[in-house]
Amino acid sequence: MPYRINHIHLKSPDPLKTAQWYVNAFGFKINSDEVRVFGDRFIRCSSAEGGINVNISGARAGETLGPGDASAHHGLEHFGLDSTDIEGDIKRLEGLGAQRLEGPINMANGGRIAFLRGPDDTRLELVQAPRKGKDPARERRRRRPRAQAARPFTAQARAISARPPSGRNGRAARIRSRRAARRSSASDTQ
Repeated sequence: MPYRINHIHLKSPDPLKTAQWYVNAFGFKINSDEVRVFGDRFIRCSSAEGGINVNISGARAGETLGPGDASAHHGLEHFGLDSTDIEGDIKRLEGLGAQRLEGPINMANGGRIAFLRGPDDTRLELVQAPRKGKDPARERRRRRPRAQAARPFTAQARAISARPPSGRNGRAARIRSRRAARRSSASDTQ
């Protein structure tokens, strides 16, 4: 059986406030809000377009939670969300109370990422995919000036570049040009 991620679970001192933030920030949908047998408020959300389930709950009865940690650390460090306009999303999320930690950072593949501190000191990543049809490495190569080797301009090349227009008269002129080029080429080799 293939394994897939079932959900992400966030702990919060105010689960509804946190859930509402994700609804406003990323279009999450609140699917249920209940108090579980553990004594904690438990809110089930889903990300936009059915991407992933996100559960948000408070502390269980008798449970003491440590602080959140939006800095880089071992273990589950952050979760990433797609963005089509990373600059605009950063400004929008900062307006909702998020704090930019780093970025946007340009990646080698042409994509861009940024890290923010979300509610309850959660580390979030915005991921903007590279534009389709653009290969950044190819673009860099294309911008570099190419060194061109000097090639001798032969009589045959002169004859081809000075080719008269097509058509009945053009054909006869091309034949004469080729003959002249062959004669010139033959005399160059002697």
